[in-house]
Order: sequence, then structure tokens, then C-alpha cells
Amino acid sequence: MRSNRDDAEVHPRAGCESNDDGRHSGSIPEYSYSDANKNSGITWDEATFKEYIKDPRAKIPNTKMIFPGIKNEKEAGDLWAYLKQFGPDGNKK
Repeated sequence: MRSNRDDAEVHPRAGCESNDDGRHSGSIPEYSYSDANKNSGITWDEATFKEYIKDPRAKIPNTKMIFPGIKNEKEAGDLWAYLKQFGPDGNKK
């Protein structure tokens, strides 16, 4: 089983996709997304990310992301703040 962390080693942006306000889910080139993710209609922003990260499979049924979610709002906010440190190229801003 692979995690987003493993996938991020293959593609540096895979694990940070949701930090891009305005980016459509499943839209990073060269990354193999599930059809569910690509066709979810999600455009990332902080509120959408926090809803998603609580239970990814509830937000995007049939996603290939296997993650139980982060239920704690402070932890979800901290993760969003961490992700916002990175630009579209995966490097720190």
C-alpha cells in the first residue's frame, strides 16, 4: 500500500495538491489520480480542504487515497498552514 508521502517521492506535488487555492482536484500533470478524484468537481480552498481531510472517502467516494482522516480541527488547521508554505513546484515559498 502506498501513501501520499510515497507518491510525493514520485511526484513532488502529489502530497501538497490541496494547498493550492483555486486548483481543481486531480489536476497535477504526470500524477495518476483516480477517476473519482479527477471528476470530483472540487476546487481547493481552506474550507474544502478541512472538510476533505476529516474523511477523504466521504468527500470523494471511490478515491484511491486510503487515509482515516484528521477529525481534530486544530490539527487540520495546522496541516493547512503547513501545506500553505509550499508553492506549486513543491518548494517552500
